[in-house]
Amino acid sequence: MGMLFIMVLGLLVLCAVVAMIVAAFRRRSGSDDIPDSAVKLDPVDVNQPPPKPSNRFLMWLDDHMNPIAVKELRQAVRARFITGMLMLLLGVQVLVIMVFVMYDDDVTEQGGGRVFFTLSSVLSVISLLTLPAYAGARLTWERMGQSVDLMHITSLRPRTIVLGKFFSVGVVALMMFSTCLPFISFSYLLRGIDLPTIFLCMAWSFVLTLGMISVGVFLGAIRGGVFLKAVLGIGLMVSIIPVAMSASGFLIQEIIGIADFSWGVAGTAIALLAAATGLFLSLAAAAISPPVMNRALPVRAYITIAAAVTGAIMYAWARESGHCSFMVAWAFFMTLVLCLAMMVSVCERDSLPMRIRQGIPRMLLPRAAAFVFFSGSGGGMLWCLLMAGGVLMALLASMWSVIRPPYMYYSDDIAMAYVLSMGHVFAAAVLGGTFVRMVSAGRFRSSSWVAGLIILALQCVIPLVIYGVDIDDWGPLKVISPISLFEDSSFSKEYRLFVLGYAGFAFVVGAFQGIWQLLRFKPPAPPAKAPQDVEAVHA
Repeated sequence: MGMLFIMVLGLLVLCAVVAMIVAAFRRRSGSDDIPDSAVKLDPVDVNQPPPKPSNRFLMWLDDHMNPIAVKELRQAVRARFITGMLMLLLGVQVLVIMVFVMYDDDVTEQGGGRVFFTLSSVLSVISLLTLPAYAGARLTWERMGQSVDLMHITSLRPRTIVLGKFFSVGVVALMMFSTCLPFISFSYLLRGIDLPTIFLCMAWSFVLTLGMISVGVFLGAIRGGVFLKAVLGIGLMVSIIPVAMSASGFLIQEIIGIADFSWGVAGTAIALLAAATGLFLSLAAAAISPPVMNRALPVRAYITIAAAVTGAIMYAWARESGHCSFMVAWAFFMTLVLCLAMMVSVCERDSLPMRIRQGIPRMLLPRAAAFVFFSGSGGGMLWCLLMAGGVLMALLASMWSVIRPPYMYYSDDIAMAYVLSMGHVFAAAVLGGTFVRMVSAGRFRSSSWVAGLIILALQCVIPLVIYGVDIDDWGPLKVISPISLFEDSSFSKEYRLFVLGYAGFAFVVGAFQGIWQLLRFKPPAPPAKAPQDVEAVHA
């Protein structure tokens, strides 16, 4: 019976492949073209506007619908990729159910859980691998030179374009999940799992898929070739998907009752995922914005708000649970974000164009507050320092307000590790950016992050090459390496003095550039009044 089933399935797959090949050749040869004589077109009055929906809500929706989403959805329903992916997914779901029914003896007793986990895993893997690639590939193709109509001559805002791309692929994901939901709900009839568990797990998988779609949109929006984006995409997939699947497994265990379910943990996971999704979308909008726009404003404003909201959620959960592990994890991820932001900030411009300067406030206090939210290396580095100080104060405040040990006794070590790590990255970024500007006269300013990474790499590699892998044998070179942070005895007086002095020297060097940019941070002068006509005045 099993061999017969495999033979029939193989025959069906072979027939489907042959049919797709024949259809492709017929489409290319033009044999599917319908002659003009066979098409009956009704006369259309070009002066008459298109009909409007009769329902008021539909009229409002028709006027406010994202045009990019409409265009993408129209192309998606005609694309063979979407149709083929749905057919493949349905075929795999049917195959899995048939295999369980045929070969699992106790499937009717407690087999619902096994069937559900198998089907949901197949759906999650296919959606996490195909949908981000689909979103990134379409946006990459539109960013290439052959398709300049959307990115160069459109009057749409970059945020509208990015949200339209994200929404359209999200609708495709919803289509996939709704197509597979009847098969997954079939596991409820096999016992071993209930409907609320099925719906909660599917909702989490859908939210996770939306997060990965935002990563694909971001990769498609950045500048670079197809090979570079493919390498970055594979790297992000390899680093993000295992962590996401581990978090999904832990959350699903809580949902099905293996572990104690907590709405705090679930809400924290969803909040962090939503914050990461918004961050990637804001970065994508900044990437496709023209150079004459203030690209830094939406990104820095979003990170500031998201850090405050997620920090408040983590603090509330720390107060409820009695320990600061969530706050430490929040500070760790914020450290990664701010370190990357420092490397990006040193690559920004040193002077603002006239169009951006027109948005600078004329009053002194609002202008000083707006300096950190405008494009520019000085404002970007100052914003990173202010954010780093805010994260440090929030971390220390949470540690001392939560009574339960052990974090109360190790708060000084955690704070010192945070300060030293940020000091290494800040000094490398500032000195690397200054060196590139001095050598190239600002021509290779956008590559300053490479110099910063080279400085960090040299600090790590030089002690390893000279003394080997044993940190205790590094001698005086131990104080210059960031690797010493991972040793228990690394917070010596010499190490702290070197890092603080190193970061202080970089701060002084960067302060000269920052003060110069701050003094030039002014709105353009109003146009001079036209001279009055002398004869009109005498009259």
